[in-house]
Amino acid sequence: RDALLALGRASGAAVELHVLDPPVEELWRRLARRNLLPGEAVIDRPTLASSLRSWEPPTPDELAAYDPPLP
Repeated sequence: RDALLALGRASGAAVELHVLDPPVEELWRRLARRNLLPGEAVIDRPTLASSLRSWEPPTPDELAAYDPPLP
């Protein structure tokens, strides 16, 4: 995220960060439905759990570095 923020700032753009934090059960419900579609990569529950362990939510200091969302 730091590199993308720097890139946006260097270009003179306003940079917003939108963070979605759905419940794990909602993520799994959506993945389970998508897993049934032909041609989609199947993501099982252990893979989802592993991915969630690597997620680092932004700190208050990090959020403060971004522009507020436009109305």
